[in-house]
Amino acid sequence: MAENEAKQILVGRGFLDVEDDRFKLELFVHPSWHEFVAEDDRGYMEALFKDFIERTIHDPEMLFEQLCSLETGPLVVIRVGSDASETPFALPMIEGLVKLS
Repeated sequence: MAENEAKQILVGRGFLDVEDDRFKLELFVHPSWHEFVAEDDRGYMEALFKDFIERTIHDPEMLFEQLCSLETGPLVVIRVGSDASETPFALPMIEGLVKLS
């Protein structure tokens, strides 16, 4: 992979759960993400993913806001939308990914 080429590693999907009227966040990760991340950064990414899992349970809205604003580091936001009609690309982006849990 070229040095400046971005690879889709993580996709987040935030939504309001109508059953309990709470915001929920699901995260999906590329099953081979470790192949796209430099070896020196893999431990950091694993720690990030572990933290993300906890925060999807305890503070999903804040995590979603933070993920939407990532501009530097190993994870950078490519697209953000607030409505499925605004983000028709979102569902195909999840295909082939596995839920981070």
